[in-house]
Amino acid sequence: MIGRNALCPCGSGDKVKRCCGVEKAQLMVDKNSPMPVGLARVVLGRHFSPLKEKLEKFQIRRVGRHGFAQAADYFSTLFAIEIEEVSEYFDVFDFYFYFTYRRPISNRDSHIRDMNLEPTAAEAFLAISGSGLVPAELEILKAQIDSVLSFWEVVGISGNTHVELIDLITRRQVTIEDHGLAASCFVGGICLAAVMHFRGEYHFAFCARVGLPPEFKIPLFEILEDCLGRGFFDDEPIDAESMEYLVDDLIFAYVELADHVLHPRPPQLCNTDGDPLEIGEMTFKTEVSVAEAVDALKCLNPERQVDGSADKGPVRISWMRESKNRSSGTEYVVVATFRVSEGTIVAEVNSRKRAKSAKDKLKEIFGSKCKYVKAKYSAQGEMMMNKFDLGSGKDATSNLNGGLENLPPEARAQVMDSVRNLMEKKSIEWIDTPIPMLGNKTPRDAARNPRDAEKLEALLSSFEIAQRAQEKSSGGQIVGMNIELIRSLLLLDGKKN
Repeated sequence: MIGRNALCPCGSGDKVKRCCGVEKAQLMVDKNSPMPVGLARVVLGRHFSPLKEKLEKFQIRRVGRHGFAQAADYFSTLFAIEIEEVSEYFDVFDFYFYFTYRRPISNRDSHIRDMNLEPTAAEAFLAISGSGLVPAELEILKAQIDSVLSFWEVVGISGNTHVELIDLITRRQVTIEDHGLAASCFVGGICLAAVMHFRGEYHFAFCARVGLPPEFKIPLFEILEDCLGRGFFDDEPIDAESMEYLVDDLIFAYVELADHVLHPRPPQLCNTDGDPLEIGEMTFKTEVSVAEAVDALKCLNPERQVDGSADKGPVRISWMRESKNRSSGTEYVVVATFRVSEGTIVAEVNSRKRAKSAKDKLKEIFGSKCKYVKAKYSAQGEMMMNKFDLGSGKDATSNLNGGLENLPPEARAQVMDSVRNLMEKKSIEWIDTPIPMLGNKTPRDAARNPRDAEKLEALLSSFEIAQRAQEKSSGGQIVGMNIELIRSLLLLDGKKN
């Protein structure tokens, strides 16, 4: 019979009474079996933090405070982070500093002078102090060193305790017990994490604190493919052994995208030419009559259309040309709208680039008889929202004055049915609409290519998450695009993770 004060046979290095208990310990001895599945988490909980403290003390003695500062400076330079912003990514730096960072060899390291770089902190700690670790600590350290850093997508959550993840690069799928992550993450979310295999189970050796929303999968693939110089789906899959050489690229991609989560930029709206949207008015003094000015400007309108007359106010005529961006679905665009009054022409534009074009065109047509006076531009919000009803694009019920709750139940149901029918029609139309986030490909075209289909699925997942949040906040009064219908029409149902 195993004693309470004997070392536990699970290998933790603790006594039986403080570890698995006599009954489970005796079962392990009798069956000569490893620790039962499920208890690995208990061992990790007991030894993970103490092991990390030992590793930290070892590394500080090894490199000193000056060496720590050098590593932080190197980290900020390598990943284009301002040195004062390193604290925002300290969890990533922490993992990098102990398991990836290698200093150039110094003269005192004569026993490894034939190498170009020192071993990592974890490798040196294992070589020098490994014999002093209890068996469980030694196992954990080796598992951490062998862990693979990658981007992982959440594909399932079970019982608020287990998270199913898929490696976006190697396509390996694992299940991890993590109560905190299971309670805070959502299906489709992406995390930068190192996953280790310990005693038959998968656990996090590290998980970055900033999660990425599903739509970030699209720029993530683009950044990584640019770093690697290859696609993920056009070539052979990257194997797990090759992942250790990608650590710098993975962290670079994470910092690039996490910065957008930590410091969200205001949306940059653009016109159909891709110019930053900025509403402006330019005023010109003219020496020609309204009739002469309008007649001269008619050449800028394919259909020679004119609105208004000089007797009732300004005459409006639009300068139109063929669209440079045919993927926008627009054949012609309005470069400027000219308001012609006696002695004055005002050019309305939606970007500074088009403003310059309008100014040059008036000079070309009228010469010295039209002189520029002044220009006024609005901030991107105020004048633009007053002049144009751009719509939120989020749903089809948000513009119902007074809300649905003010309608009788029969009328409310009728309105909702009409809106659903409208959104189904829009969903079908969307399938053949060029989408900028898909490289101006239509969803139908994107679904035919494995690489583009991944981006399309990320986009649809982000729509679903946004719609669920809107439906919850509105009490079910929001009707968005029919994502299930889109998936069905594009035969994506079988591709859902």
